[in-house]
Amino acid sequence: KDGVFFTSLQALAVSSATPKLANLVVTGYAVCGSVELSADFAAAGRGVKLASADGAEVERTVVKADGSFCFEAAPGAYVVSVEVSAADAAAGLVILPSTATVTVDDAVPARVVFSQSTIDVRGTVACLSTPCAAGVTVTASPGGAVATVAPSGEYTLARVLPGEYTLTVAAPGDAWCFVDESAPVVVARDAASPLAGPTFVQRGFKLVTVASHDMVLDVTHVASGEVASGFEVTAGEAETCLAEPGIYRLASSPASCFSLGSQVSFDTAADAGSPLALTATAVAVTGQITVADTLGAELTSVAVAVSGSAAADTVVTATRVPGSDAFGYRVLAKFGAGAELVLEPQPTGVLLFKPASRTVVVGAGATKCPSAVDGFAAVRGIYLSGASTPAMAGISVAA
Repeated sequence: KDGVFFTSLQALAVSSATPKLANLVVTGYAVCGSVELSADFAAAGRGVKLASADGAEVERTVVKADGSFCFEAAPGAYVVSVEVSAADAAAGLVILPSTATVTVDDAVPARVVFSQSTIDVRGTVACLSTPCAAGVTVTASPGGAVATVAPSGEYTLARVLPGEYTLTVAAPGDAWCFVDESAPVVVARDAASPLAGPTFVQRGFKLVTVASHDMVLDVTHVASGEVASGFEVTAGEAETCLAEPGIYRLASSPASCFSLGSQVSFDTAADAGSPLALTATAVAVTGQITVADTLGAELTSVAVAVSGSAAADTVVTATRVPGSDAFGYRVLAKFGAGAELVLEPQPTGVLLFKPASRTVVVGAGATKCPSAVDGFAAVRGIYLSGASTPAMAGISVAA
């Protein structure tokens, strides 16, 4: 009979003299079961022990290729356990139950099933808009288990082994930024399933810039009209986070030393995560004009004529620096090999300026803001007037 063991029968000669066979005596019953483990751990070949109620080992066997095992046990009370190596335990293997008590009396006992302890880790991703975009994932490391975030923002990492993990959230194309992109989680051996996982909060959309120079930009959110001034971008690749979805316009700030040739657009829906090239085409040239109070205490500005191959403007205005006798000006100069910028303060009233002009050479590969242009100084001019007699055209008068 399956699962029942009897005393061995001796060879008998059956005749009229032996009308009765010896009694069949049950000596034991099969104590069987199975071990169910994930692909991370091998069940086949793993040791299984049968011990008496007082802990003494009665028999040891190994799990077969199909995950099953069996013992032959006489009537009595037993404890069955599956062996777990130190290496497996360190890797997070926990087998439940840790031990199984089996009572063998006058029937085959029920099968004992051992299975691996795993926990579902369940959490949320707080997306800026609902439903969450498709393709957002949460990954557990080590192990690499991946959960896809549902439109509701919920995620479930199924059948996680006990251990310490780092969970990392990511959007398609690495396009989003989060308050925290990673968070630790400890899956205890006795944790209830599902275990509450961390909540990841989307902070905005990644803007990755690849800039030719350090620049200061004004960033305008087109839909709302809100302007963020003084946005600093460093040369090379840099990353920042835009809080709202939509289209943004990036333009050079007046405070920027290096300037873009034109404004640049960025769409969080189409461009987030993709590098945005920011190439400067001009550099700011600055300088001062000194006008002593005795010469121009009431003066508020001085016009500066701009010419040369590097000129982006024809005239700029130098304005008084508060609390001083200096007038500051700022001129954009276009990059170019050997490009020149000629600056000429324009006479004002009786004031002339020395020198009359200065020339600045702007290189093609400038990487640093140029030093301020040597200064101009105002002097009182003397205006001469007269006439030729008789009147005559084409006369040149030199002083």
